[in-house]
Amino acid sequence: MANLSQLIDARRTLEAQGISIANDVDKQIKKEEDRLIQEELYRAMRNALRDTLSVLDQPITFTLHYDPANPSTYTIEHRRTGELSSEEEAAQREAREARRLKRKASALEQALSSSSITRLRIVYADGTSLEEKSAADTFRAFVQKSGVDQVRDLGLKLNKEPLIIESDGKELASSFKHLEKNYYLQTGSPTGIKQKFIQRIIDGLGIDAHIEIVPIVKPAKKERARRRKK
Repeated sequence: MANLSQLIDARRTLEAQGISIANDVDKQIKKEEDRLIQEELYRAMRNALRDTLSVLDQPITFTLHYDPANPSTYTIEHRRTGELSSEEEAAQREAREARRLKRKASALEQALSSSSITRLRIVYADGTSLEEKSAADTFRAFVQKSGVDQVRDLGLKLNKEPLIIESDGKELASSFKHLEKNYYLQTGSPTGIKQKFIQRIIDGLGIDAHIEIVPIVKPAKKERARRRKK
């Protein structure tokens, strides 16, 4: 392993003399060092271990941990082929936990967005907010404030129909909210869908605002009964 030893000695000499090594040169040295480790050190280890490992009858993966500062305290770990190392097991546990938390957060968001006891609040950068009694009313108020023509120009569609339609309103369902003139807004969708449309309008028109889904806290049955008696 003469070449590897010479390279390491040369690097140590430069470091001892306080000579700085440019980044590109340092990368080349490390690359060459990696090549020599594979070419010389690996070969020496294979030759030394060949006879020792011949007693094994199943594939096993060995991991060697070596610190030059403590050369006598290196450790060797092994695992059977197909088994995970402790680091890989920990990484898998973390990944599973992250997926679990993501699913939980998604389920909570879906529950809030699809529930009939939620509404929307739009908070603008100047600190003002827009929040009506229902998500549909907030949606309509937001479109009106943003500009009906500007929102129509975005070309948004719900159920393959324009989000804002032009009609005399005589045969429209109650889910169509009047905006202005002959324009009506489709609001017959879950709160989460309305939230997504509002976000697309915010992004499309460059509005500095964000949306919040607000749970509506209803009084308990006993409290409602007590209020009715009053």
